[in-house]
Parts: sequence; structure tokens; C-alpha cells
Amino acid sequence: MDLKKLITCFTFLLFLDFCTGQTVNLTHGIDESAGRGLAYIITTPTAIYYLEKEGGGLSSMIDKDGIDWIGFHNEVGSAHKGEYRGFPNAIHKQDGNYFHPMNAGADPSKSKVDIDSEQQVRITLTSNNKKWEGQWDFYPERCDFTMITISAGLKYW
Repeated sequence: MDLKKLITCFTFLLFLDFCTGQTVNLTHGIDESAGRGLAYIITTPTAIYYLEKEGGGLSSMIDKDGIDWIGFHNEVGSAHKGEYRGFPNAIHKQDGNYFHPMNAGADPSKSKVDIDSEQQVRITLTSNNKKWEGQWDFYPERCDFTMITISAGLKYW
């Protein structure tokens, strides 16, 4: 295959991807199943993500078949059946409890939207003690969590 045909084929595939609606959409709302916490709602072709604004953790991730793979809810005493669920639960009992959906043991964080485009949504979280910073990136086919700042001398889960 010559270079001109290869470029034409690649261009067609990019156009086809664009036409299939491979986009990321950010809205604001409430995660009803998680205890009515305020959430960023990120809709992609593969899933709907509910990222709690105050806690900074995913409370729900609903796939194309309507299955919630996280199933957080903040009912005190529900333990592994609800209040311990959530993702990433990165900082636990060390310098605070951050980046988890809000339950009785979670500490609040501040969140801000850095990127809101059709191909990416980026939300940065800063712990209230300002010693931890995490970053969520949502794309059409996946989401990533990156720990940006770690409190001196400590590790995250």
C-alpha cells in the first residue's frame, strides 16, 4: 500500500470515529443511588461516571448495560455493601481520608474542572489540608486517576 492510500485510509478512520459520536459530556447533578451527593456526571460512549464533588471519588460507574460497577451509598453501617465502596479511596487514615465518596469517615476536598471538551474532561482535586492533589481524566473509552501531589513522607493506597 502506498503512502497516499495509507493517509486516505487513516483520514477515513478518523472521520468515521468523529461521526460515531465518540465524545465526553460533563454535566452537574446528584447521584441518587449514592445518597444524593452532588456530583459531576461524565457521560461517555462506554459508561456514565458519577464523581462526587466534595469527596473526590467515583460513587457510581454505570456501563452500557446499566450495571453500576461501584455501588457506593453512604448509609452508616453498610460497610462493604455500600459505605466502603467508591474509588479510589486513595488516602485512608494518614494525614486525612481523601478522594473517596463522602461517608462518615471521608474528609472533604475542593474540586475544579480544568478541561471540558468533547474528547476529554479533567477534574483536579485538592485535599482540605492542601497536602494531596489528585487528577481525574475522562476520555471516550476510559478514565484515569493520577496522584499529582503526595503529602511528605507518606504513601497512598
